[in-house]
Amino acid sequence: MTTSVEGGAPGTAPLESRLEAVFESVADAVTVMDRNGRIRFANPAAAQLLGRSSANELIGLSGGELLAEYELLDTDGSPLPPDALPSRRALAGEASPERVVRFRRRGSLDDRWSLVRARLLSGRTADEDLVVSAFQDITSLKRSESRLRFLAEASAILAESVDYARTLQRVADTAVPELADWCVVDVLEWTHGISRVAIAHRDPAGLELANQVWSRWPPDPRRYGAVHEMLRRRSPVLIPDVTDDLLSDAAQDAEHLAVLRRLNMRSVLVVPLEARGEVLGALTLVQSESGRRLDEADVDLAVELGRRAGAAIDVARLVWEAQENARLREEFIAVASHDMRTPLAAVRGYAQLAQRHLEREEAPDGAALGRWLRDIDHAVDRLARLVSELLDASLVRADQQVPLQLGPTTLSQLVREVVERYEQLSDRHGFVVETPEPEPVGMWDAARLARVLDNLVGNAVKFSPDGGEVRLRTGQEGDRAFISVTDQGIGIPATDREMIFNPMYRGGNVDGVAGTGLGLAGSRRLVEMMGGSIQVASEVGRGSTFTVWLPVQPPSSGEASGI
Repeated sequence: MTTSVEGGAPGTAPLESRLEAVFESVADAVTVMDRNGRIRFANPAAAQLLGRSSANELIGLSGGELLAEYELLDTDGSPLPPDALPSRRALAGEASPERVVRFRRRGSLDDRWSLVRARLLSGRTADEDLVVSAFQDITSLKRSESRLRFLAEASAILAESVDYARTLQRVADTAVPELADWCVVDVLEWTHGISRVAIAHRDPAGLELANQVWSRWPPDPRRYGAVHEMLRRRSPVLIPDVTDDLLSDAAQDAEHLAVLRRLNMRSVLVVPLEARGEVLGALTLVQSESGRRLDEADVDLAVELGRRAGAAIDVARLVWEAQENARLREEFIAVASHDMRTPLAAVRGYAQLAQRHLEREEAPDGAALGRWLRDIDHAVDRLARLVSELLDASLVRADQQVPLQLGPTTLSQLVREVVERYEQLSDRHGFVVETPEPEPVGMWDAARLARVLDNLVGNAVKFSPDGGEVRLRTGQEGDRAFISVTDQGIGIPATDREMIFNPMYRGGNVDGVAGTGLGLAGSRRLVEMMGGSIQVASEVGRGSTFTVWLPVQPPSSGEASGI
């Protein structure tokens, strides 16, 4: 203070010094300014609020010098004129004015809020008037309010649509700059691994650079990365200070490191997108230009946002699966009906031929009748196999047991029977059978194994529209026997090779080729029930090889029944 107050009890410090001690112990920032706007007193809290190491650095500064260092904003983010400050209003004669002031250092994007109150202390003359201002830091409160408001807005956005990619982009746009300078959302796809579905950045140039990094240097799980680390730990990963060593560990080459440095990342937080105990992806928040660093206080909010976004993804996928299953069921019914009509039409046709022949001929041609009856038998057998396949598929989809009939079975015999049938049906394909000596024999369900083999050979023929060789091999390696079926057909795209074993899934390059999508799914399930497995190797445009592996020793009764 520039004035002093006489008096006080004997042996006590002057009142002025005791008042200074009181103000220095106050948690709120306090300043005293004169009519000329110069600071005459400031406590340590004021120095901290205004970025000074001690209160002495503020003494003597004018209001104009301070205002030159800061941008003043209203609560809505619009510029706040200096005359609206409570200290100016107090000097103008307004009684005890107060206002929430939002401010930031010039060049910074880290906003802070204070509730400012001011009071005029009149002196003996106007020149001796002083204004006491108290600043209550409410930054944490305002950020909490903002985050709650953000969560409410994000929840509303997430509930609007089941198009989760577009919805997550809107959430990312809302999160910037409210929560961070960047927001990135990655989703785990069944066939493509990590897929980026949304990215937002407060700076368009930064957004372009971030997209460039993703496209040229996709995440490498062999190198350190916050997203892969979160997926491994299944818990949030906070990097409060992104060091150059971390960037070097993550960089895939020198150019990649140079671009990462240009991104100016200061802190990173990655949280899981989670629903029903399953991690569906990652939400990444990055601070860079604003200068603010993410800390533990940000983790809870990000985790809650990730939980809500994960629930939205889960709902969207469930809706998509329901719609896709409905579509596939309709397609399956149509294809199954067609497949059943074909052998039924053959039965009717051959039966009518035989009936007319018997009606016209006094001496029936036994050879012709025998040929028609064999064709009828083949058609009925095909229809029976289709019905059995449908029944087994319905049991598998209902998670019920498929009763196996295990018995001594010779693989080469099954192969020859299936090949003989297809040799009669197809004149565009050549069939080659390779069987070793001695022939593999095991305890398997011969009828269902024949159906598996029939499905594999049928696919080899169906997906080799230009004909070519279909090669079948049997053999034994150690305690496992195998059957392989190789064709020269259209092949299977890499992204479909595991999915083709899912019920009613069909590859992306089979348009125009009829099928139910049940054959491979049912075949794998039956082989697994016999203790075996199916593998596929394929190259698009050059063909595929399916290999069935079977244990020579029979599985236990529990395994055989599918328990």
